Amino acid sequence: MILLLIEVSDGKRVKKENMAVHIKKNGNLEYLGGSTVPQLSNLFIDKLYIVLPIPEELHAETIAGFEKAINNGWGKKIYMPRYQHSLKLSSDSSDEGNIIIQCNPKNPAYRFFRLEFNPAKADLNNLKTQIDNILPGGYANLMANGIVNRIDFTVQATYINPTDILASHPDLKDGKYYGMTGSIESKYLGSPAINKEILLYDKNAEVVKSNLKKVKGLKTPVPDHKVLRIEFRLMKTNTTLKELEALENPFLNLTLTAYLPSNLSTPYSPTWPLFLCSCRYEGVEKSLSYFNDEDREHYKNRLKTEGKTDWWKPAKVWEGLPSAINVITNAKGNNPSQKLIS
Repeated sequence: MILLLIEVSDGKRVKKENMAVHIKKNGNLEYLGGSTVPQLSNLFIDKLYIVLPIPEELHAETIAGFEKAINNGWGKKIYMPRYQHSLKLSSDSSDEGNIIIQCNPKNPAYRFFRLEFNPAKADLNNLKTQIDNILPGGYANLMANGIVNRIDFTVQATYINPTDILASHPDLKDGKYYGMTGSIESKYLGSPAINKEILLYDKNAEVVKSNLKKVKGLKTPVPDHKVLRIEFRLMKTNTTLKELEALENPFLNLTLTAYLPSNLSTPYSPTWPLFLCSCRYEGVEKSLSYFNDEDREHYKNRLKTEGKTDWWKPAKVWEGLPSAINVITNAKGNNPSQKLIS
């Protein structure tokens, strides 16, 4: 199949070989069928858990920092079973997500200090100021020497959701779909059991659910177009945040093929959307097995010719990793720099 890029501007068309068929219309790219080409955001880090060993001679000072935070109203004491001291630094009315720090683990095999937060939502300058006032060595030491226990590398695609795509990865087994009233909202590839998984989910549906849980604070606006969240979750890395810049691109072998609705008049063909639905729930090979040889070839060909993959650019997404990490490690805060703890 020969693919072309067609840009329409002031009645003129420009054609380029070996590109997908696009029409530039009112500033947006569309496929010839009329559906909008999905657009990818820059890479960002959506969740981060970091643990840090603290020298024994500084254990008491660290615990005192937690007590100071409580006395000054910086955090609220909460109970979490694995650590003696746990504080929630974020307020219930904020949109920062949960920012939780912990110290003095009940199991001596655990590292003494732990931070759990969402860098994409948190006020990083304020967080740095708080950590500098609580933790010996401060935020800079935590970012330089802390070990990442979980990190979510994330990108968003607009104008598309999980019901529009078929996803596969040669090294990660398909997980389950979770939906409301039969609609697909999430798909997992991989598993926490192997310390890595890819999650694809409907961001709009997630925002609606999150708003229902909010008692205080403003509701998060629901996007007026489809949004697909694509996350690679990596657990128990045993490396620092900076060392993760050398990580091999986890999105590179992820195949995302979009089957978008067309605005053009097409012949009545109810089997095609039913087949795609079966592919999402049962997999392509199982769904093709329901056909005889002739129909099987027909639907295999439709999968190839109607699927759109040009919008998914994993190599370009991963180029944003150093910047995504730099946003976190270079928070400014309001305090003078502190001495690193070796």
